[in-house]
Amino acid sequence: MYVKNANTPNLIGYTEGSATGRADSRYEITITSITDKVIKGNFTGNYLENIGVDDDIVEITEGEFVIPRIR
Repeated sequence: MYVKNANTPNLIGYTEGSATGRADSRYEITITSITDKVIKGNFTGNYLENIGVDDDIVEITEGEFVIPRIR
């Protein structure tokens, strides 16, 4: 899920799926580094759909993540 305008009255929620009849979303994740403390990487995907508006789509082209590594 992706949230635009979080913590405002204009909040918009996007989710993967095919609610509008499109094919399911597909994503690729690449892990670029792992340390004792964090995992880093990037991801791409074809789209996320606005939960309330059929033709409002976000294409994911340059996603990045840094998450804590918990053992």
